[in-house]
Amino acid sequence: METIFATMSKGDELIEQVVWSVILERSVPVEVILFRQQVLQDVLAEPETCRKIYEIASEAGQAERKVYGGLFARTPSARLFRSVRVLNVYLALLRELTETVLKTGGRMSSKGMSSFENTIIDNLNEQYLASVDEQLKYLTFPDGVLLGARLAQRSEGRGYRLLRRNDGYKKWWDRVSPRTNRQTFRIAPRDESGGRILAEIQDQGVFEAAEAVLCAAQHIKGFFATLRSEMAFYIGCLNFYEAIVPLNAPICWPIPLPPREGVLRFSGHWATALALRTGMPTVANDLGVDGVLRVVITGANSGGKSTWLRSVGQSMLMMQAGMFVLADSFNASIFDGLYTHFSRGEDQNLIGGRLDEELSRLSGVIDEISPDSILLMNESFSSTNELEGSAVAEEVLGALSEAGVRCFLVTHMHQLVAGLQAAAQKGDRFLIAERRADAQRTYRILVGYPQATSFAYDLYQKIGGFGSG
Repeated sequence: METIFATMSKGDELIEQVVWSVILERSVPVEVILFRQQVLQDVLAEPETCRKIYEIASEAGQAERKVYGGLFARTPSARLFRSVRVLNVYLALLRELTETVLKTGGRMSSKGMSSFENTIIDNLNEQYLASVDEQLKYLTFPDGVLLGARLAQRSEGRGYRLLRRNDGYKKWWDRVSPRTNRQTFRIAPRDESGGRILAEIQDQGVFEAAEAVLCAAQHIKGFFATLRSEMAFYIGCLNFYEAIVPLNAPICWPIPLPPREGVLRFSGHWATALALRTGMPTVANDLGVDGVLRVVITGANSGGKSTWLRSVGQSMLMMQAGMFVLADSFNASIFDGLYTHFSRGEDQNLIGGRLDEELSRLSGVIDEISPDSILLMNESFSSTNELEGSAVAEEVLGALSEAGVRCFLVTHMHQLVAGLQAAAQKGDRFLIAERRADAQRTYRILVGYPQATSFAYDLYQKIGGFGSG
C-alpha cells in the first residue's frame, strides 16, 4: 500500500496520515462507503475548487503564526488585540472560501458537498462578514476604550465592563456644546504608576471581550482544521486519480454489499500498485468467488500470483474506504478487517527460527481477527519442510473457515493443495497462474485445478540452464 499512499499524499504529511487512517479503517458501513463515493465524484468533477478549499484550510492553519506576539499576550488587553488580528486573517480566508464555493454554482450534488456548500452560503454571506469586520474594527479602539463601572465604597470602581460607543454621540455632543466642561482626568505622560493603574482598569474592562474573541478565534481555527482534515482524504484520492488517468486504466465505482453475502466479483481488474510503479498498464484479471470462504492460488513460479493477491487486497481496502478501483466492474461484500501473512526473507536478528517467527506473527493476527474478516496468506509456512508446513496450514485454514474468515492462500506446497482438493467443499475455489505451452507467463489468474509442479525448470532455462536432463 505504500506506493498508493505515496501517490495520494504527494509529500503532504496530513494527507498521508489521513489516507492511512481512512483506508485501513475497520468495519465501515455500506452507507458511509456510498456517501464517500458520492463526495469523491463531486471532487473529481470540480478539482480546482476542491484543491482551493484545501489550500484555504491549510493556510488558516498557519494564521496564528503570522500574527506576532503570541508568547507575550498575557494580559486581557494583549490577548484581545492579538485575537482580533488573528480573526482578521480568518475573516479574509472565510471571504475567500465563500467566493470559492459560490463559483461552483451549485454543481456539486452529493449530500456531503451540497450540505457544506449550503452551510457556507447561508452562514457566511456578505452581510454577516461585513458585520464581523465592523466589530473587529471597533475592537481595535481607534477612539479609545469606553468602559462602564459601578461605584463601591470609597468611590472605588467595580464591575468594569466594555461599552459600545454610540457612533453619533461624539459628533452630536461636539456640535451642540463643543467646549462644555466634562468630568475628565488626564494622566501625565511620565506617570508610570498612573499608567499602570489605568492599564489594569482597561484589562478588567476588556476581560470578557478578550475571552469571547479568543473563543471565536479558536472556534474558527477548529472549523478550518476539521475542513482540512476532511478534505485531505479526497484530495489524496484526486492526486491518485490524476496519476492513474494517463495510464488509461479502467475506473469503476465498486458496489459494496453486506458482509454475510460473501460476494467478491470483478472483471478487468488491474494491479494498482504495479501500474503506479511501472507507469504502464497491467494485465487485467477477472474473478467470481461469491460465497467462497477459501481461495487457493497455485501455478507457475513468477506467474503473478503474489502480485495478484496484493492487488485484490488493495482494491478491497480502496472499495471499503469509498474510493474507485481500477477495474471494469467490482462488487464485494464489506469486511470487518483485512489481514496479511506473507513469508519473509532471512533475518539475522531473529532469536528463534523462521517458523517460530511465522507462527508468532500468525498468532498476533488470530488474536485480532474476527468473523467477516479477510486473511491474505502468501507462501505461509514455507520456512519449514513441506510435510510439516502442510500439516500446520491445514489446521489453521480449517479453523479459520469454521470461524467464518475468508482466506486467500498462495502456495507451492503440493501436499497441502492435494489435501485441500481432496476434502474440497462448496466454499473452496482453486485458481492457477496461467502458463502457455511455450512456458510464457501471461500473468492471468484463472480458475483451475492445481498441478504437481511450479515449473521451476522454466526459470532455470531462463537464467541460463542447459540441457534437458
